[in-house]
Order: sequence, then structure tokens, then C-alpha cells
Amino acid sequence: MNPFGRSNPQQQSRQRQQAWWEGKKKAKRRRFRVEEEQRQEAASETRGRGTAASTSTVAQPQRAIPPAKPVSTQPGRVRRIGRVFLGGLLLAAAAVMVLAFWPAAIPLFLLGLWVLRPQRRVVETGVASSVDLRYSSDGGQALAFRMQRWNRRGERLSPVAVVMEGKELRGQIRDGDRVEVSGKRGKWGSLDARSVLCLDTGQIVDMKRPGVVASVAGVLMFIISIGLFVLVLAGIFSAIGNAF
Repeated sequence: MNPFGRSNPQQQSRQRQQAWWEGKKKAKRRRFRVEEEQRQEAASETRGRGTAASTSTVAQPQRAIPPAKPVSTQPGRVRRIGRVFLGGLLLAAAAVMVLAFWPAAIPLFLLGLWVLRPQRRVVETGVASSVDLRYSSDGGQALAFRMQRWNRRGERLSPVAVVMEGKELRGQIRDGDRVEVSGKRGKWGSLDARSVLCLDTGQIVDMKRPGVVASVAGVLMFIISIGLFVLVLAGIFSAIGNAF
């Protein structure tokens, strides 16, 4: 300090530089504290959703996925009830036709047994990959994907090809979704799916098929055609019997 009580210009410059560095350090500490709080909040939200946060693009080994019972109604329950009702109706009609005209009871009885035949329904659980939606020339759609599977010990099983065909797709699945496929075994080990339940979203994905009225009309036409065939066959046998 000079004799007149004023600061040296060099000292003032050092003070301003020191104040600037201290402000920069405070801003850096404040920014680091804010980023740390944001990371902690993101980690807590990730743990709340039940998924692990990971920025790596390398595929992580999947653990076994236990079969989960869907919270919604099984899509095949209505069809199963309708099949049982139709089969019982055909068997009852066959029992009545035995008393009236027994040759007509045989095709009704066989048709009732065919309707009530055991269904080879398969339920598989896994992770969908390579999801592809294709369009056919007749206006139909086909959903195809590969399902990665694991056993209960977490060991990877061979993937299975899943195909679902119909008039119009209802619902959506994406690569990496956990799915439960309901259907039957097709050719070459593939799985012909009737419906796909997305375990991550609870959404049921299926194909729009001909309505109930069209299906019932087709069955009735089939029954009527069989009845007419039996009547014609009975008329032929009756004519042959009268001739002799």
C-alpha cells in the first residue's frame, strides 16, 4: 500500500483474478452437485420401474422368465365354450335322430366327436426378436418373429419361429418384449400362434378373423350338406331294397 492509502494496481489485479477463480470453482462445484442429484433421481426412478439402467449396447444375458398368468381373460376361452356347446348339441341331435332315422345319426355323431376332439394347445414364454409384419396378395396379414427362450436355470434354449396369420392385426409387439404365445405346433418346429400376450404391457395381440356369424353359418351349411347327403344315400338304399 502506498503512503496515500490507495492499493497498488498489481494487487488489485491479483484480487480480481483470485475472485474470478473462486467464482469459477463455486460454479463448478454447484454444477457437479446438480448433476449428481440428477443421476441419483434417475437411478431411483429406474429402480422403481424394476429395470436396470445400462448404457451398454452389448446384449446382456437374459434370465429365465417364469410363466405369468395374464390378468385378462384368455382369448381362447370363448371359443372353447362355443366348441363344447356345439359338440354337445350335435351329440344330442344324433341321439334324437337314432329314434327317428338312424342313418342320419351317424354323421351327426361323428361330427360331434370331431368338434369335441382334444386341442393340442401350446403355451410358450420368451422374448420376441426380429418382429416382421407381412402383407399377402389377398389382403391378409402375417406376423412373424423369433422367440428367444430360457429355462428356469437361466440357460438359453433354441429359438422358435412364431407365425400368426389372419385378416388384420390387432395390437403391437416390438423387439425385446416379453411375450406369451398361445397356439399349436406347426411344420418344421414352428409355432402357429392364435394369440400373443405382451407381458410388459399386458396387451393381447391377435388377428382379426371371420366373425362368429360367418363361422356358425359355415358350420350349419356343413351340417345341412351332410344331412342332404345322408338323405340321398338313404333314398338310394331304399330304392335298391324295393327293387329287390
